[in-house]
Parts: sequence; structure tokens; C-alpha cells
Amino acid sequence: MTVKIIDRFDVTLTDGVISNFDVMVIKKFMAEHECDAVINEATLIKIPNVPAPVWTIDNFISEWHDNSNLTYYRLADPESLSATNLISCYHQMHNCIHQIRQRNKDLIKYDKGHRYHLELLHYREGNYFGKHTHDFDPQCVGLILLLNSFKRDYDQGGTIFYRDNEVIEINNYATQGDLIIFRYDMMHEVTNVVGIKGRWVAVLPYY
Repeated sequence: MTVKIIDRFDVTLTDGVISNFDVMVIKKFMAEHECDAVINEATLIKIPNVPAPVWTIDNFISEWHDNSNLTYYRLADPESLSATNLISCYHQMHNCIHQIRQRNKDLIKYDKGHRYHLELLHYREGNYFGKHTHDFDPQCVGLILLLNSFKRDYDQGGTIFYRDNEVIEINNYATQGDLIIFRYDMMHEVTNVVGIKGRWVAVLPYY
């Protein structure tokens, strides 16, 4: 299992992420100040706070404690919010995965009943997400955008990918503003986070 580093987003360079099981990192996908602004907007918006995911609510905040411990912002309709940087983040990630899916039509099954949801995950001090996988269909490709910086904002914790006996610790390859692309059914986890500011990421699931 290899990590492919891409200096800028070029969809032609992402070919093979599905068939070859690569983990890819697009460097500087978003500017650092944009990432900081996304976090700031997320902490200011007023959306329903529910004790567990309620999928019928478009935008909500909840706490996850089943094999995980994190604060979860589900923004199914980010454009309904007065948050320009969140909206920009959604569109940039959506454009990336849309182009990847367009180039892999032979492998990806489109489902008109599904849509993308911008989700922000805040791992506070002591938060984690245990080992897990996702169904390969219909998404096939996962995106993780790092919104803040390891060693600056938090001292420990991060995404780890597993395949057979191989391990990839993403902190060795990516930092704030970098976008991680991976095969969606690859085993991964987020290890225990240490640091007052915690760890922030944006993801874009399709369901």
C-alpha cells in the first residue's frame, strides 16, 4: 500500500485510487486561512443539537459515543447557513469527488436517491474513532480534509489506514489544508486525540 502525494489537484492524477487501493494526499487543497475560517464558522452557527444522529434533520450537531467519541456536525444543507467559508469548502470537496467519480464510471454505480453531505468532525481532548470500514458502494472513494494542524493544534491522534499487514499514519504525510483520498472500504481509525484545541476534519459522505 502506497501513499501518492499530489502537489495540486489534477483529476487525472487520481486515477487508480479505486482499483489500486492507494491512499492519496492532495497538498494545499484548501488554504490554511480558509480552513481556520471553516472551524470558526462551525463554532458560531446555530443549528439543532441532538443527542444522536437524526437523519431527517438537515443540519445538526450531535455527540457520537458508539465505538467513538467526537462532536459531529452534519451539514446536509450548508447553503442554508450564513457561512461563506463552509459553503466554499463544500463546493471544493464536491467538485473533487464529482470529477473522480466521472472518471471512474465503469467502477462507480450512481444512485439518484443519494446526495453528498458536508460533515465536520471535532475530536476534542480524549476523543477517538475506533477501527471501522464503510460499504464500498455507492461512494467508493472517501475524502478527508484536514482543517487544522498536527503538532500545532493537537499533539497526538490522527487517521490510520490498514490493509493486510500494512499501516499508513496520515500525520506522516498530510497537514492542515491537505485532502486525503482513499478507497472507501479500507479499514481505518482515528486514534486518541491529545491537545486542547483538538482535531478538526471535513468529510463528504454520499448517502
